[in-house]
Amino acid sequence: MSQGHRPGIGASLCLGVMLAAVVLLFAAAPAVFAAPAPAHAQTVVGAAYGHLRKFMGDFDKDGFAKVVDLGKTDIYRATLAGLEIKIDPTLSAVAKYDPVTKTITFSKDPRTLKPSDSMAFGETAWHELTHAIEDQHGDMGVFDSEAYAERNVDYMTFITRDALPVLEIMERQAKAGASAAKLKAYWDRFLVEVADASKLPSTSAYPPDLALMHTWFGFSADPDGIRNLYLTDKAFAGKKWANLRAALSQVDWSGEWLSFTFSPVSFHQVGSTVTGDSTQWDVHWSGTASGNILTGTGEYSSPADSPPVQKNNYAFTITMSADGQTFTGTMTLVSVDGVPMNQTDKWEGWRP
Repeated sequence: MSQGHRPGIGASLCLGVMLAAVVLLFAAAPAVFAAPAPAHAQTVVGAAYGHLRKFMGDFDKDGFAKVVDLGKTDIYRATLAGLEIKIDPTLSAVAKYDPVTKTITFSKDPRTLKPSDSMAFGETAWHELTHAIEDQHGDMGVFDSEAYAERNVDYMTFITRDALPVLEIMERQAKAGASAAKLKAYWDRFLVEVADASKLPSTSAYPPDLALMHTWFGFSADPDGIRNLYLTDKAFAGKKWANLRAALSQVDWSGEWLSFTFSPVSFHQVGSTVTGDSTQWDVHWSGTASGNILTGTGEYSSPADSPPVQKNNYAFTITMSADGQTFTGTMTLVSVDGVPMNQTDKWEGWRP
């Protein structure tokens, strides 16, 4: 019977010796493995931005975050990326911006910070980058007045540290079912803190321009916008938040108001019904209040002893500020002696 191509005993022995030699060769040689690709090291800019973003997003989970912003992260990120970065352990501050060299110096490497130091670093970076953004707009006032140079960031920092935390507590209390009276006390405290932010040494000397802050930095913490948010269900839906809405619906138009039109105006409110007079101009007002918005009509009649008698009819919609001290809106002259006019002008007022 033919054995085909099966090797004989001699060939098998030779093959075995060769295989053994190959095994010994590999056993004697050192092991060789493919080196892993090196991990991408985080840059100083990337690490600094991480701490900055953590700080700027501190209130993101709060209800008021829908209308409040510590700044636009893309603006701050681009500003950070465009600066020269230095690390100087001898620096006394956490960070410092130099408008001459366009350099931001950190006292510590942001890549090596402890988690407990992240927020403080992020806040200081936010502070110095705000100055850098001002510099980009040609408004680096440190060369003229320290108070002027710090006015914006002092206001923003006070709002962040002292005013917004009050709202955080108020929201937690509202969620826990606190009474409308208790929530109103928190809201009033928030308004006090907002007012105090404009009474700092720098902000008293140079009143903050809120529109400029929003345009340059993206910063926004407008009490009226926050209040209007709370009065809807956009922040907190459901009956459990009714007490918060009730607390902020407690608006009283009663009292005297001054304005450049029909001044003074005396309003009296009972429930949602508001009536009033402008005695100097003999205008009688009536309207309906809904939250901090008053909508109504006015009627003017010239004195009977000064013919010809003229009658004007007005329509208005005005909104009271969150602190209850001013209102803004529109006034429309609807008709004069029955003749349609439809002339609308701005109407602003303030408590004396």
